[in-house]
Amino acid sequence: MNKINKQALHPKNNGWYVHEVYSRTDKSDETGRWARNIYYNGLIVAYVGTVPSRVLPNKKPSKFCVDLRFPIGTNQFKITNTYHEAEAYAKEMFEDFLRVVNNPPKKE
Repeated sequence: MNKINKQALHPKNNGWYVHEVYSRTDKSDETGRWARNIYYNGLIVAYVGTVPSRVLPNKKPSKFCVDLRFPIGTNQFKITNTYHEAEAYAKEMFEDFLRVVNNPPKKE
């Protein structure tokens, strides 16, 4: 059963909040996992995980996969070179989503 992340709902975390998953550092845990959940006012906006170098062409350094958790269309994923790019992309997309939801196009 899934549980609500009560830490993300805490009033001190209003606005943007990043929850560390598996590892609290920039390094993977003992099984190679590393991820972050990005929240906005208690709602999960994105999951960011690493793409290990073993699955990338030419064994390039690990990259980051952003999985958006709100409806934007058919492509909910993006690969970035850094975590900061991944976080910025998730925030930008969600802020654009909020603009559309709060100000829908007027019908003619």
